[in-house]
Amino acid sequence: SYLEKMVSEGILELDEQKRVIIECPLKIDKKVISFINNAFNKDAIKIYVCLGIKWQECKETGDECKFSVKALAAYFGFTEEKV
Repeated sequence: SYLEKMVSEGILELDEQKRVIIECPLKIDKKVISFINNAFNKDAIKIYVCLGIKWQECKETGDECKFSVKALAAYFGFTEEKV
């Protein structure tokens, strides 16, 4: 039902066969996806994915991976307390 709500809010899309379309550049284990779906709200999921993408980019370029709460809050338009 949570995924259905995300579809109705336009966060996720469905294909012609009514399957959820997820474009995710990260390799995420199914158990982790299940945990995230059951434990987090949509904002926490956005933050998790954003940090995962940043981590993967840093890993590929060899850069040190730093991403502050302040930068994350600004990126999503959240307060630092919300992050």
